[in-house]
Amino acid sequence: IYDFAIIEDLQKNPFHFEMLKQGKSVVTERIMKRKDGSTLFIEVSAKLLTDGRLLAFVRDISDRKKADLALKESENHLRTILQTEPECIKLLRKNGELEDMNPAGLAMIEADDFEQVKGKSILNIINKPYRKAFQSLTENVFKGKSGTLEFEITGLKGTMRWLSTNAVPLKDAEGKIVSLLGVTRDITDRKK
Repeated sequence: IYDFAIIEDLQKNPFHFEMLKQGKSVVTERIMKRKDGSTLFIEVSAKLLTDGRLLAFVRDISDRKKADLALKESENHLRTILQTEPECIKLLRKNGELEDMNPAGLAMIEADDFEQVKGKSILNIINKPYRKAFQSLTENVFKGKSGTLEFEITGLKGTMRWLSTNAVPLKDAEGKIVSLLGVTRDITDRKK
């Protein structure tokens, strides 16, 4: 096995011979090299038999690992875009509770960090004359409609701002609406 193993991988993830000797099954992932020098990812399920022989099942998981890596890169790419976007980007639940918000949005509502507002209703900072309209917009988004709204807020530190939001339904892989995705900009100067 050492002829096919990659030394750096072995150093990070050594074989679990002690666990096998204790009669435990071991499942581990490895990077191996082929005869032509290319690499592949494998999953090894091993167990020591009562007669002392090792029974191992080896499965090529290269496609799964490549897909996992592509997904992580995509998530990192998207997270970078969201974190650096100068407009507020937020996800809201049906009841108006914040699921996520980028730094621009946190600055807009005067939150020091996301933990300060996570799971709290955004309605609390929307000035009363606009709350029903915002609730209506949220309900419509969860019915599958997109919408826009201009409204006024009072930030957590007391600053009043006019905002314009575009809201759309965010759907999961099965097409079920799971969140309101809102992109909001500060329009205070325009209103003045």
